[in-house]
Amino acid sequence: METMTEAQITEQQPETGQENVQQQNAAPEFPAERFGGRFSSWDEVDRYINTPQEPKYKDDFIKKVVEKYESDGTLEDFFKAHSTDWDKMDDIETLKTDFFEKEMATGLDKKVVEKLWNNKLREYNVDPDSVDAEDLEVNLAILARDAKRVREEMKKKQQEYLQPKAQSEQIDVNRVRKVVESLPETQKLKSDKKLVFDINGTPFNFAVDNVDNIVESLVDENVFRQVFISNNKVDADRYMKAMAFGANPDAMIKAFVDHGRTLGRQEIEKELKNPSQNRQQAPSMYDPKDMKENILNSFLESKQR
Repeated sequence: METMTEAQITEQQPETGQENVQQQNAAPEFPAERFGGRFSSWDEVDRYINTPQEPKYKDDFIKKVVEKYESDGTLEDFFKAHSTDWDKMDDIETLKTDFFEKEMATGLDKKVVEKLWNNKLREYNVDPDSVDAEDLEVNLAILARDAKRVREEMKKKQQEYLQPKAQSEQIDVNRVRKVVESLPETQKLKSDKKLVFDINGTPFNFAVDNVDNIVESLVDENVFRQVFISNNKVDADRYMKAMAFGANPDAMIKAFVDHGRTLGRQEIEKELKNPSQNRQQAPSMYDPKDMKENILNSFLESKQR
């Protein structure tokens, strides 16, 4: 019988230990299903993460808004474009608004710009008390010509910041106005000139002076936006408060009422701890003490129970 050498025996033995090590070191299978089949390896995932992605926008207008904010840090030009109606401005207001925007942009103080504008207006010489009728007519024509030029320039510039409307989105303002005017809420506001708030089941009437402006804001969004423009700047704090109230008026009214009650309790407690030395003593048929003091003491006792 032929005897096998030690080398032959070693060659025939399976390299079980080496295979186990290789299996342990093998990379786990790539979970392609977790990525919806978009990637087939971790290398592809890594390349995707480290490759700059081009931002995707809904449309070119949104892209313009984002780029403007990234470059200037503000969207005031867009807000002004949507809140300014150059066609509704008279000639002097048009020239003044344009003059202020340009001069304020140079860094001049508002008071200085106001003086410069007054000098500019005097150059037109349109004061009927200081010029005869014939010259006044000529001067007003010159002013109207300059205002028309500025108005057209500003309207053209304004289009850069306005969102284009599709044909189907065009609004018939007159039709909207008729609908708004026919609303029972509108008719009631116009007749009563007040708004009614529900304070824990009790109606509270709030008198309104600018009824027509409120109604018009339902028709023309520019009227609504104009409320939040002050000195040619957006009053962001006022806008945020209005939006917060509009989002949940009941909750805000309740918060105001609760705050008022808290202040009332604080005043009562302050009065109990430091009673007025000059308070007149009013006689009572039930108790010789002051009636107000009795009520305050009763309130304090109930609170301490």
